[in-house]
Amino acid sequence: MFGEGRRMRTGRWLAVLLALAITVAAACAGHPVAPDAERAPAAADVAVEPGASFRLRPGETASVAGGEWRVRFVGVRGDSRCPVDVECVWAGSAEVVVETAGPEGRWIERSLHTGIEPRELRADGFTLALLEVEPPPRSTAPIDPARYVAVLRVDR
Repeated sequence: MFGEGRRMRTGRWLAVLLALAITVAAACAGHPVAPDAERAPAAADVAVEPGASFRLRPGETASVAGGEWRVRFVGVRGDSRCPVDVECVWAGSAEVVVETAGPEGRWIERSLHTGIEPRELRADGFTLALLEVEPPPRSTAPIDPARYVAVLRVDR
């Protein structure tokens, strides 16, 4: 009798763990990078000075310090952030893909994350930090890749 009650408790825990694993797996489903983003835009969409934060949509480019450095938001490669309408064990993370170009003009693809490292990168004398990804996820619907916004800050 003692052994059977223990098996029932173990079975309940396994069911809870399985439900949690399914929830986490669903939340971790990756979102593709916006498909219509061009590789090398001709003009900057935003002019930014070091020390400032700014917002970019997929395909948009920021010109930093009068064009010394450029940052382009390619899109979100994966978004496992906890939906705002769900209680999660882990907050999750979004992976943002950016391209940077220094004075030589060559674009280099890099990834930044909201919940894990790296959250910032250093290149060509500038530091770029990912502050936030908008909009927050909801459990009821996936985010259209074109609706993402990266909130970034650049420092020297």
